[in-house]
Amino acid sequence: MMAHMRNDATVEPRAESGAGLDGLREVGRALGDVGRLRILAALRDRELCVCHLTDLLGLDTSTVSRHVGALRRAGLVDVRKEGRWLHCRRARGQRRVFGLVDAMAAGDPRVAEDLSALQAAEACADAADCC
Repeated sequence: MMAHMRNDATVEPRAESGAGLDGLREVGRALGDVGRLRILAALRDRELCVCHLTDLLGLDTSTVSRHVGALRRAGLVDVRKEGRWLHCRRARGQRRVFGLVDAMAAGDPRVAEDLSALQAAEACADAADCC
């Protein structure tokens, strides 16, 4: 059973996206978009707010939220809400999928640019000062 984060940062169980081929289909759909793959790459070693993902990808908040929703339905990301902001991180238990994503994304210049931008933003921003 997968889990998601509540406001108080406790883990709450939620239904899996499906077992067997249905679950694999949902994961495949989630991985079928470059924006969602960039989100997963950005979340490799960190939790990020949707506002940071919006800036990083250069997309509208609603588009990024839809991408996060697809990744969440596939069981690839967990989210927690803090005030009006949604914070995302990679879900536990998906090592094989993330291993493949990380291996394939490693040579992509877009991912390298994204990671450089994230490191620069982290270097000059206070972690407690979001959005």
